Amino acid sequence: MTSPAEIAAVDDIEDQLILEFRHHPVFARASDMSRAEILEILLQRRFLSLAFVPLYELALDALSDPSARRIVRSLIREEYNDAGEQTHREHLVCDLLALGATLDQIHRSRPSATTLAVAAGLVDAMRRTDDDASDHAYQIAVLATLRLAGEVLVAVEYEMLWPQLQRLGLCAHGSAGKVVSRFYYPHMTHDARRHRIASDPGPTGNRNHADLMTDRLRDQLALVPAAGVEACLQAARRAQGLKRSFYDQWLVPQA
Repeated sequence: MTSPAEIAAVDDIEDQLILEFRHHPVFARASDMSRAEILEILLQRRFLSLAFVPLYELALDALSDPSARRIVRSLIREEYNDAGEQTHREHLVCDLLALGATLDQIHRSRPSATTLAVAAGLVDAMRRTDDDASDHAYQIAVLATLRLAGEVLVAVEYEMLWPQLQRLGLCAHGSAGKVVSRFYYPHMTHDARRHRIASDPGPTGNRNHADLMTDRLRDQLALVPAAGVEACLQAARRAQGLKRSFYDQWLVPQA
């Protein structure tokens, strides 16, 4: 079985992956970007958001742990809210319009080759291959991918872009001359990692999306040998690499 020290080592590597993602050059120069440049990124990012439900549906098919399945199922349902209310995707469009995009821009936008490759890579990460040492390792890889690519790093990227989204017209709460964000700010908060895998925060009802997946991943890792830890790390590195490659589209060529 995996020891607490081994799980803590997973946390250390994850911390480094998150830090590397935060330091992506595109985030570093975002304050110098024009409205058009920020919108170009967000319009492409919208296509990854549109792939959220299919990705989670694939994970639902793959996962066997009842608690993990329940979490994923609830996240899928949450995307659509109650009948008669706007979906999360509609909230995304509302935020884009508040930032200065037009409906014509949104309707005419097309995913780039890189964006399509990232979406395809995330889907492929849900697939079981001959390299998966066991079903337990595969289950952990799926859960680790969802947690990092679908929750934790989503919160990080929106956090890194949030100052610019405020500059362009969004706010977290009511503010004169600005529009309350209905998509980016809520996702920045409820997807954020609030504790490490190895640190059990104790019983509380105040769990966000990332917390719930962290709890399940901790429990799953504790039940498996070293192969489960390696599967978790491979999935985390792959997820971070895919997320970084999305922003690589806007790297400025070196002279």
